[in-house]
Amino acid sequence: MKTFSCPSCGGEVQIRSIFSKSVVCTYCGQTSYLNVDKLEAKGAKGLLADYGSNFAVGTKGRLKGKSFEVIGRVRFDYEEGFWDEWAVILDGKQDQTFWLEESEGRLTLLQSSQVVPSKAPNYKNINVGTEINFQSHKIFVRAKSKATLSGGEGELYFEVVKGAQADFIDGICEGQPVSFEFMQNEISFNQGQTLHLRDIEFDR
Repeated sequence: MKTFSCPSCGGEVQIRSIFSKSVVCTYCGQTSYLNVDKLEAKGAKGLLADYGSNFAVGTKGRLKGKSFEVIGRVRFDYEEGFWDEWAVILDGKQDQTFWLEESEGRLTLLQSSQVVPSKAPNYKNINVGTEINFQSHKIFVRAKSKATLSGGEGELYFEVVKGAQADFIDGICEGQPVSFEFMQNEISFNQGQTLHLRDIEFDR
């Protein structure tokens, strides 16, 4: 864990994951990018409105028998509303990135990995209802969508740019949800598993 001072308000900001690229100050809402060993303020300030989730930055517990800690949250807006993705450290593993997606009461644990753009599927050429091959995976495409990044909090695995567009391809592979996430500067492939609240034990 590394501790920094927010470049905007001077508040203490902690970085737990080696993969974190940005952090949103808890005190003032300033987004900063991690540049070598210092924080650089980027964009306007803003704090996400709470809606009564079971999760918050700092939440700890056990997920299917593995320890977890929530270190950040990012929110995406789309035509029908919004969804949140919580950045988590799972089982103390610093060499992997995990997200807990929360959408309309549904929970999905996603293990995320970056994709070289030249090896990623072409968003425009993918059709819903078809099957695509990616690496060793055969993926049935069930949806394509566009969303807008409305903000974040805590530390996050990518550079948070409020208002940036994100494109998504959602699919099924061997009965489990998978997705491609096309952000402004990177593409990620997410392999997921559906969860229920009963799968999670919260520390009190």
